[in-house]
Amino acid sequence: MASPIQRPTWRHWSFVVPLLALAAFSIALLTHEQSTPRALDIELTPPPQAELADIQIAARVRVLEGTVVDREGVPQEGALVWLLSGDEPRWDHADAQGAFRLDALQRGPWDVRVVARDHSPLALVLRDTGAAQPIVVPDPRRTAPVVAPLVRAALVGTVLASSGEDVDGAEIVLTPLAPPEQVDAPLPRRAQADPQGRFTFPELVAGEYRVEVLPAWARGGSWPDLSAPLVTTAIRSFTHLPDGSAPLTIGLVSGSVRGRVVDADGRPLAGAFVLISAADRPDRPWPPAATDARGTFTFRGLPPGRYAIEARAGASTWAHALELAPRADHDTGDLHPQG
Repeated sequence: MASPIQRPTWRHWSFVVPLLALAAFSIALLTHEQSTPRALDIELTPPPQAELADIQIAARVRVLEGTVVDREGVPQEGALVWLLSGDEPRWDHADAQGAFRLDALQRGPWDVRVVARDHSPLALVLRDTGAAQPIVVPDPRRTAPVVAPLVRAALVGTVLASSGEDVDGAEIVLTPLAPPEQVDAPLPRRAQADPQGRFTFPELVAGEYRVEVLPAWARGGSWPDLSAPLVTTAIRSFTHLPDGSAPLTIGLVSGSVRGRVVDADGRPLAGAFVLISAADRPDRPWPPAATDARGTFTFRGLPPGRYAIEARAGASTWAHALELAPRADHDTGDLHPQG
């Protein structure tokens, strides 16, 4: 009688499943190794070492010696004699007899530079003769200009005001008439006047000067000159004597301008901004003024000439042109709005 077929139980599967898993892992590992490219060892061969020939340095056994003299044969003590031997500089200073010596040189000829006191630098080529070589500096000896001692003396002076001009703090400018490149030329000087117009220049170099007077608000500047008209070619000059015995008195020719700004109905306008400038130089205005409660304004320290006045208040403007005479006190009258 045939035995019945036994079905697998959980005991059988407990042995089969691990075996199947191990077999699957082995197959996967084998497949990975087969698919991964194998690294190849690369052997690098270093390049052959370059063989450089030995550098041949020319022998430096030559000597250059000689003397440095001027064209009268006077030895040039301290003269510098310089050259390049290959890529190395060589130099020597001449002694009291003008003699020099340069050792350890390459074979010549040599490009030589010579610098002697009171002479221009000299460039020349010397042949390699082996004998002492004289070097003659060809140009004449240059002498420094002789500067006479500067004579100094104090200068005192006075500024004479005009038209109620306030000269306190006004600046007196003295500009030498000698060209500035002249060795012994004086230097520009400035001094301030006191309330009485007195001023002093201590230790002023004797010489001839141009004289200008600037108002206190323009100190350090170059305009306006209260002692001359706006447009002039004349120069006011003064010669300062070595003993300072001649005082300097400067009479101002400046004047003043006053006026009143009114509105369209003729009523005084306070606080209006008023500006005055030379008619041909609107870029050089005087310090502006503001009208007072009565609408009036005043400008002082105005050299003679043509002026333009402009006043502004809100959208309205006032303009006026005038010709100011020397030392004049000009009244513009009422200025009426133009827009």
